[in-house]
Amino acid sequence: MLLAFMSLGTASAVMLVSCYGILAAIALLALLRLRAGSPIERGRAAAFLIIAATLACLYALPFFGRSFSFAPSDFVIFAFILYGMLQPLGQISRHRFMLATAAFGTLTAIFEFLTGGIPMGLATLIALIALGGAPDQRTMVDRMIIGTTTFAAAIVACFAYKLLAVAAIFGTNELAEFARLLTHRVTGSVQSLLSDNAKEALKAYHSDPLWIDENIFTRVLFAGVMLTYSSFYLGWGSHLLGAAIVLLPTPLLVAIGLSSFRQRNLSEVARERVGLAAAGMVPVLWYIVFANHTITHSSYMVRPLALNVALCIICIVSALPRRHSSAH
Repeated sequence: MLLAFMSLGTASAVMLVSCYGILAAIALLALLRLRAGSPIERGRAAAFLIIAATLACLYALPFFGRSFSFAPSDFVIFAFILYGMLQPLGQISRHRFMLATAAFGTLTAIFEFLTGGIPMGLATLIALIALGGAPDQRTMVDRMIIGTTTFAAAIVACFAYKLLAVAAIFGTNELAEFARLLTHRVTGSVQSLLSDNAKEALKAYHSDPLWIDENIFTRVLFAGVMLTYSSFYLGWGSHLLGAAIVLLPTPLLVAIGLSSFRQRNLSEVARERVGLAAAGMVPVLWYIVFANHTITHSSYMVRPLALNVALCIICIVSALPRRHSSAH
């Protein structure tokens, strides 16, 4: 649609500005809410400010925000974060929550073709539920289950509609082709798909590329290596900063979540931390299931880990402004 009335360069710039514009709107509203309201509201505002600032700085938007393959999905995710800030997902009615989640899943699926939008979207959804001010543990768990199910159902339905549309127009066996491609992203040989440069780099370290295909554990291990290598996209060209972004926040986030698990029924802060830890595990589980895809496309599959940085920071600082109002 953009290319119908503007050049490719202008359309790319519009997409990039739109992504940053949504993040700026989140940050501005968060700053305004930091100056007023209850301690709980100020805590939520601080959390959304952290998310907006982290994604603006570490989500590699300068590289991917101009691309038609990534910018539309990014815009949808950022817009949903803004919605979750204005309409806390733990407080709105179940009906509105399901409609919002289904719409989010639908828009994600429309623009997504395994470019990282699904794991990033699901992690964002779970994080917004954790930050949604659910009144108790039961409500938060209920929203987690319903939200994940609705999001997944929307994704599956939209992919099914895509396959039906292609089959109706071209009359080919798209389901079998889709299943074949999807299966290869989960299992099958990886080393045969590596570039010559990657194979030469492995041989330079006296490592035979054939070891990657030995079993699921070696593939997952190599996926982690590739994500760490590609982390310079998140670290503004620095491999050291990028590796810190990829390797440190997730284990710390999990440790914080586990330490808060026993208090989840008593403390809102503990529930929030457990929920944020669950959100942080989404991309990790995706990397394990889709190890082959992660290896071959680590340059952009590393991006969801930027959200874990924000979630880790929130877990550390969110208890401070609500310390006196979190336990009842």
